[in-house]
Amino acid sequence: MTAESEGSNLSVPLPSSRVGFHYVLILEWLEDNEPRTGADLHAYLQTIGMPSILVDCRAADDVRAALDDALRNVGTRGKPVIHIEAHGADPYAVPISEADFGAQVTPGMTWYELGDWLAPLNETCEFELLVVGATCFGFGAIAAMKVNAHVAPFAACAGFTTPVMPGSVRDVMKELYRSIKNGSPLRESVASAALEVRSPGETFQVTSSIKLALHVLRGVYDSIRTPQAMSARVASIATQAQEFGLVIHQNMPSAMPSVLRERSRVRMQEAWDCWFPASLQASAPAYRLDWSLVEKWWP
Repeated sequence: MTAESEGSNLSVPLPSSRVGFHYVLILEWLEDNEPRTGADLHAYLQTIGMPSILVDCRAADDVRAALDDALRNVGTRGKPVIHIEAHGADPYAVPISEADFGAQVTPGMTWYELGDWLAPLNETCEFELLVVGATCFGFGAIAAMKVNAHVAPFAACAGFTTPVMPGSVRDVMKELYRSIKNGSPLRESVASAALEVRSPGETFQVTSSIKLALHVLRGVYDSIRTPQAMSARVASIATQAQEFGLVIHQNMPSAMPSVLRERSRVRMQEAWDCWFPASLQASAPAYRLDWSLVEKWWP
């Protein structure tokens, strides 16, 4: 029996996007002597009538194979949630593109690398893919959203922003899916699940691909947002030009701000259109870039 025939398409609205799924694909990448939190979740989901598939991963190739299999079978199984049960590295200790996940005693893989495998699945799933990082610092999965590399790798990403103990992983994830199964919106389900942590300081949160994309573009725009930032940027460009032996025209400082704003806007629009193709923007206006949110200054 296929997952699609066992369960309905669970559509969960977000303020700026939506997720939908037919089953939970649990990628468990742990050591043999560790609590099997993925297997426990798989068993629990059966009790609440939520279809799931458990994959025992031992290497990055196993993750790739599982995602490829999910992609090939969207037509028969439906859309999955990509749920990762593993260890996760602290993204605050390294550049976020280097933060990894997996078992502790075997080579892991980076969340950044994962984006290449998630993107085609998200596109095939009509940009409704939910990714859940049930690991320490599992929210690092947001690193899968590269700039100008592929379409958005998910519609929404939920995960821990801190270290987390196995007991909290188990309880938080059960409540997450229980709440979704009962019809609660995703943000409400995440908020309810976050209350199930066992240790002070453990946190669990969610973001949408649209909110994350806006965050990235606002970070880029910050380099020219204020008069002070623009002056510093123009001065930096002038210094670099002089180092290359180029002649600086006297009108260059006054002309550069408008040029920088125009070129930055073009490049940011290109990045946005790569994440969210024109066909998606045409069918779902929420995926169109709202420039007022990029340009607005919040002190």
